[in-house]
Amino acid sequence: MIRHELAKRMRLRHISTLRFYYDTSFDTGMRVAELLSDVVHSEDKNS
Repeated sequence: MIRHELAKRMRLRHISTLRFYYDTSFDTGMRVAELLSDVVHSEDKNS
């Protein structure tokens, strides 16, 4: 369905198979931000 619609909108006769993969970069970035925040808060408590 998506391939058909994409081909129609791009005016293509043939379109490659579409593959979708879950991107973990956002989750990883959020985890790093959370860890950094924890470090900052623990340093504030120890000061």
